[in-house]
Amino acid sequence: MTNSLIIGGSKGIGYSISKALIKRGDNLFIISRKKIKLKNSYSLNLLDEISVKKFFKNFFKNKIKIDNLIFSQRYRGDKYEEENQLIIKSTQLIIKILFKNFKKNTSIVFIGSPASKYIAKQVNLSYHLTRASLNILMKYYAVNLGKYGIRSNSVMTGTVIKKENKKYFKENPKIISELIKKTPLKNIGKSDDIANLVMFLCSNKSSFISGQSITVDGGLSAIMHESLL
Repeated sequence: MTNSLIIGGSKGIGYSISKALIKRGDNLFIISRKKIKLKNSYSLNLLDEISVKKFFKNFFKNKIKIDNLIFSQRYRGDKYEEENQLIIKSTQLIIKILFKNFKKNTSIVFIGSPASKYIAKQVNLSYHLTRASLNILMKYYAVNLGKYGIRSNSVMTGTVIKKENKKYFKENPKIISELIKKTPLKNIGKSDDIANLVMFLCSNKSSFISGQSITVDGGLSAIMHESLL
């Protein structure tokens, strides 16, 4: 049985990943702000460091071995200290606590953003800073945990259709039209496209891939900026 754990698996891309892993047959544990109607779903406030320590230390007393660990949590707010705590510090803490539960070939996957290297006007500075830090964190673990056979990679998500933004894009068809026009594949991604890549990274087929930031945007980031005008 493959044991997978996802942090932030109750909404958006995280939920699509959760459904895909369950469909694959993984024994999946879902940690999110609110418990959802899926098996092994738990509620946890990642902003409360004491609660995080207590939860994971108690939860894994039965010595469950982790095959895959996915971080897909998202902060909703405008306070850098809180965003840094939820995205970076809690991630470090969880990996530190769970290290003894990792298998020799455990895969860690971070759901990142192109905002780690580009500026997205629609999100604030805190978002950019934490995503850049998250990408460096991924590389740090790839280098320092590699000797244990543990892999670490990031998935950089472009604009994708998910349950939470379907209504917005339906009401703003011009935005979809422009994105499709400028994207080399002449399409717009879906949250399932991200889930498919995560499943690959959480499989033996990616056993020699580590320290990589893989962008899923239909080729949009490959275009020289002047060509987008």
